[in-house]
Amino acid sequence: MRNYQIISLLLYLSIFTKIFSQIPVSHVAGPHFGKPEISINDVSELVNHTYEASSFTRYELPSNVSRDLTGSYLSASAYDITQIDKLLINFSVNIVNPDENNSSGIKITFPDNVIIDTALVATSSGMADVMATLVNNNEIMFGDTVLSDSIDYSETFFGSGYFTLKVYLSNPIQTPLSVDYVIYDNGFYQYYCSLPQNCSSCEYWGFGYSCDNDTLSYIVNAEGSLNINDDDITLIDYEPGTMFFDLIDITDNDLILDNHPAPGVPGSDMPISDGFTLNKGSLEYQAPPTFIDLIQQGNEGNINSYYNNGWAETARAVDTYGQGTTDLDLLADDIEVRWTATAWDTIFFEYGIYHRVTSGGSWAWIDGARQYSLSEHPDPNNPGDGSPFRIRVPYEVWNVEDPENPYQIEISIYDRMQYFDSNVSLEYWPHNPNDRMYTHFLNIPYREDGSLNSDSFNEDVNNFTWNVVWWETPFDFGDNVTFIYDVGVTDLDVYQFSPAPNISITPISDISIDEDSYFETKLSAISNILIQFLFRLILMITI
Repeated sequence: MRNYQIISLLLYLSIFTKIFSQIPVSHVAGPHFGKPEISINDVSELVNHTYEASSFTRYELPSNVSRDLTGSYLSASAYDITQIDKLLINFSVNIVNPDENNSSGIKITFPDNVIIDTALVATSSGMADVMATLVNNNEIMFGDTVLSDSIDYSETFFGSGYFTLKVYLSNPIQTPLSVDYVIYDNGFYQYYCSLPQNCSSCEYWGFGYSCDNDTLSYIVNAEGSLNINDDDITLIDYEPGTMFFDLIDITDNDLILDNHPAPGVPGSDMPISDGFTLNKGSLEYQAPPTFIDLIQQGNEGNINSYYNNGWAETARAVDTYGQGTTDLDLLADDIEVRWTATAWDTIFFEYGIYHRVTSGGSWAWIDGARQYSLSEHPDPNNPGDGSPFRIRVPYEVWNVEDPENPYQIEISIYDRMQYFDSNVSLEYWPHNPNDRMYTHFLNIPYREDGSLNSDSFNEDVNNFTWNVVWWETPFDFGDNVTFIYDVGVTDLDVYQFSPAPNISITPISDISIDEDSYFETKLSAISNILIQFLFRLILMITI
């Protein structure tokens, strides 16, 4: 083939490549913002059909598999994942604290030849403020080994409850695999009961030390080991959460790909179908674990979530609180917090001054406090029985998913850092602006009602959506904070496209040019074909 023929062929193919890389994809259903893209592999194979990508589902661990390797306080399930060539061990932890001490941390040690790839904590119930720290290649520390030396609970990482620790190990792994662990007692009541003003209560409880300094309970770490053999490891093809999908030719009602790994995931080899392939495009398979953007107007605070601090697998309430909604339409909604309080009242009580919102702001739930019993909270609306109650906060919470039709919604707060000390007079706030507060959004219409009781809260908790950690909240009237949320592609998302227009195009192989013709004549023949194609394509687009 002559040089000019090669040049013309490349030009011809280039035009097709650029035009067909713009194949429009319609998002006909579902909450996800992304779309796949289409690549043309063979123009001659294209047919004028409409296709649908749908039924996006995640790979889950087999439900009939139970590899329970029980130790004193910790058990494990092990999975060898072919897709990523790693061993996943899910450690289930049950914290039992008969003297009300909590755990400051959990250390897990593998043999020297084992390399830890990644680790994280996912709570299923209870409280876990904990970071995962790699001590060395074969040893991971969730939390710390510290003993409590204050009453601020800051050394509490694992409270009473059940937790899942996920550890990925790099293959190959030699079996049997011996795993040692230590669950550290934080010794809180040993410190608390060493303070003279608390000894009477400690004698009554039987914790720590008596007023005569007799030992009533001890600091005891829980230690144990697990052995994982070949028979204890389940071989699975894909990592839990890997996305699958269906590709359907809806013109012929033909299922082209059935439960196939989605484009772009590890191990996915997308076949050519009718002259095209489906690419990942802007699809997101992993659901964002927390907000994807934070917009602060006015003063700026320090804001993130349990997920950002390594305290939960995601910031969804089902992971941070153990209850909440899994409705993806609700989880995908953007939320705006608007500071609107215009008047405050000062209330003097036993431990200091409480600043109460009396105008502006909104009603919210307060569902707990870390440093004191909720029954002691100084708000006048407190029923005094320790149950969640309505409290007025200095802001309003709005669903702004549709900017043209925003509506006010609910929120529940948790006081993490404020504490009562009879030796110091302090200032207290419904939402502490100076230190850590935890909240959960409730994506339900707001109720201007301060009389709702814990029965209503117990129903509302099923509507919790996202957790937020407010480290500092220095906001004033008129300040706004907007949380942008999204969800990954779901089984509700449906995409349709038609890669081939209903026109006839002359293939390059059908172009006949006499070898003895002038170069200009030859190039002109190629150009005429290209012009004819472009004209037909423009005509199709404008019809």
